[in-house]
Amino acid sequence: MQMVIDGDGHLAEPISLWGEYVDPDLRDRINVRTDERGNQVLTVGDFRMALHIADADGRAAALGGGAYSTGDTLNPNGLDRGRPRRRPYSEAHPGGFYPRQRLAVHDAEGIDAAVLFPSMGLFFAGVSDPAVAIGACRAVNRWAADYCAAAPRELYTVAILAAQDPAAAAAELERSVKQHGCVAGCLRPNPTRAGRTLGDPSLDVLWAAAQDLDVPLCFHNALNTDVPQAGLDRARSFVLGHAIVHPMEQMLAFASLLEAGVFDRFPRLRTGFMESNCGWLPFWVDRLDEHFERLGWMLANAPKRKPGEIFREQCVIGCENGEPMLPYVQSRFGEDRVLWASDFPHFDAEVPGLVSLRKRTDLSESQREGVLWRGAARFYKLDPEAIARSRAARVAESVRQL
Repeated sequence: MQMVIDGDGHLAEPISLWGEYVDPDLRDRINVRTDERGNQVLTVGDFRMALHIADADGRAAALGGGAYSTGDTLNPNGLDRGRPRRRPYSEAHPGGFYPRQRLAVHDAEGIDAAVLFPSMGLFFAGVSDPAVAIGACRAVNRWAADYCAAAPRELYTVAILAAQDPAAAAAELERSVKQHGCVAGCLRPNPTRAGRTLGDPSLDVLWAAAQDLDVPLCFHNALNTDVPQAGLDRARSFVLGHAIVHPMEQMLAFASLLEAGVFDRFPRLRTGFMESNCGWLPFWVDRLDEHFERLGWMLANAPKRKPGEIFREQCVIGCENGEPMLPYVQSRFGEDRVLWASDFPHFDAEVPGLVSLRKRTDLSESQREGVLWRGAARFYKLDPEAIARSRAARVAESVRQL
């Protein structure tokens, strides 16, 4: 069977993380508290997230009074019509909490390896208080490293970074790569509350660190957080808000880096734009190509290359199974520039059928290999042969133990 490397899977941070991995001096500001009624709230500084709200009858009630709970969002198909609702956080899919459970899903679905992003950690990276955000991200990174240690050639983690303090983010990236073997860093694409975008010169220390460490930086959004998000003021529902912010924030992230000349100043920097679909890329790059060609003279540091060239040379984008634009995007930007993402164990993952992209008939064999494993191996600098050996040895050992 063809190799599969998940370019963007997810972890689900267990409740125990906040007592065991947070630095002691921050535990009064980063913690989970459960009251006598069973209400469970995660606190990160001034940021609050309801993990479980119990009604008078003791049943799990909806997050914020809506039609779903955090536990629902952390289960494949968890928000589909007719599915169980209002599950507590502890009933998230166990593959998010426990590596052996995840590996069992990998074996059943034919996945050889996965690069794993946080779930709750995506929210914490946007918390405005730098000290709290950095502390929460550091705790997530420590736990994620222990999770991936169960199968270090099959499970890979990225370091979630709080860019509110760029120097501290650069230091956390270096620590995570050198001590824990993280294969990438992960940032929010959003501006800060004060309006600082990714193009701000203060972030050069982080771009330089990633370039020197030879690891990519990925941008990954999450809907509810402590920072502004493009277009969210136009939405009155989770449905529209979720549809809007993921692609729009990534479009603006790429444009901000481009406008600031980051790609020219850091020509070995690799960047990934995750969980936003890939179909926006041709339209947005074509529009940017036109504007920068005609009006680039207005910029203090106009890019030396067209936006499309920059993307083809330094960037990748994530995609899911059924995106119709996939073969066109590959034809425009390269077969290895689009990475398949499971999003497991989040609500939009399909289990069984996690890798239904295998069945598509509109892709050549080379395109299928590019999106299913070559792109991820190249971008994250993974060794496919080592992955295959590790999985074969683990599966063989499991058979022997039966």
